[in-house]
Amino acid sequence: MKKKKADRPVRTEIQNILEKFCISAAAYHGGDLNGVCARRLMAHSEAIFSNIQPYLLAYEHDGRCSDEYIQHFCDLYRSIFATLDVITAKLRIKSGCAHEDDCMTLERSLKNLQQLWNAANLSHTPKLHALLSHAPKQMRKFKGIGDLLEDDVEKMHQIAGNFESRSSRLKSATGRAVAQAKMEAMSHNNLVQKHMQLSQQLSKRKSDVDDIKKQKGKVLKTERDQKRLESLDKIEQNPIPKLITAYEKLKDESKKPNN
Repeated sequence: MKKKKADRPVRTEIQNILEKFCISAAAYHGGDLNGVCARRLMAHSEAIFSNIQPYLLAYEHDGRCSDEYIQHFCDLYRSIFATLDVITAKLRIKSGCAHEDDCMTLERSLKNLQQLWNAANLSHTPKLHALLSHAPKQMRKFKGIGDLLEDDVEKMHQIAGNFESRSSRLKSATGRAVAQAKMEAMSHNNLVQKHMQLSQQLSKRKSDVDDIKKQKGKVLKTERDQKRLESLDKIEQNPIPKLITAYEKLKDESKKPNN
């Protein structure tokens, strides 16, 4: 394989690869991925790392990792993101809608995630503990927790951004604050919301296209779920060993007696 010279940072090239899948760091999230992009990263992890791995293997630099380490690293994180894709799909099932096979798939995925997480030497944060220890119990208790997650917080960010955008042309700061307060009051008024929903329903045209789209959506969801299960089976059948860093390797070699 022909090596590429280090003519630009690796981070920039990886960001360009992610852009192909409509994944970009959002400025309003401090440079991190927002929820939509994070889900795309998990859903397309196989294709994404199939692009990243050959690029890293062809990269030429004096301090570059070995081919074996790069392949091991990409395989490990590909499996982590694929497993998280299965987990998030099951956790987003609404209360009362989850079945026994959904709970069992979630528990299998969490078991795999714990093994992969340890193999990647990642830290165990409080959120990870909640995911591994409490999420499966709550899933069984409520038969789905999709309507109890942090989506409401994300929705409030979007609503606040909408209010700010609609009032941005007002020159007076006081005028913008008053306008945003009125918008918020209207959003909490049940009578106003009822009339808005009724108006939206009346303005929609009913056609066979809507039924076709719904049916197509169900078929695509079934295909995605099947693909996730296949990925889960593949990960279980091919466990990935622990990732040994260069420091750990050097440390182990230093402990060996000199001949």
